[in-house]
Amino acid sequence: ASLESTELLDLATMSFAPGPPMTVRRRGCAAALLDNGLLLVVGGIADGNMRLDSTDVLNLSNMAFMPGPRMSTKRSACSVARLDQRRLLVMGGFDGESHLDSTDVLDLASMTFSPGPCMRARRAACTALSL
Repeated sequence: ASLESTELLDLATMSFAPGPPMTVRRRGCAAALLDNGLLLVVGGIADGNMRLDSTDVLNLSNMAFMPGPRMSTKRSACSVARLDQRRLLVMGGFDGESHLDSTDVLDLASMTFSPGPCMRARRAACTALSL
């Protein structure tokens, strides 16, 4: 089932506590920590097996989620990685019909997505890492 709930890990006690609710119920999503005190949650699957192009942004200073920018493609089981100080890359995933070779680039200054380059292979449930 897709959830809007989150959990926070207390490193001192190594125990979880309830976190703030996301604006959309989702599962199979990806997330990335941004430099400006924000956490971006991308894509996933909503109730009814609908893939999402939406994002949620958690403001770490007030621990509240707000709707974020929309990606150009609906995707679950995608990966996300920082490209540099200005951009974030969301890649691959599954749109409900096929695995994806497409990517979306988030401009962190404007918080807008634009289509990025296509990968050489379709990938879902993979991991991405900035080197």
